[in-house]
Amino acid sequence: MLVTNIEIPEDQIKRFCQRWKITEFALFGSVLRDD
Repeated sequence: MLVTNIEIPEDQIKRFCQRWKITEFALFGSVLRDD
């Protein structure tokens, strides 16, 4: 997993994706920047 400034544990993201049957989870744009 790419290291970012987002403080959500990877296992929590995995459980969320499994629950909602998400096969691809991507974040992009300003959510990844410090500003």
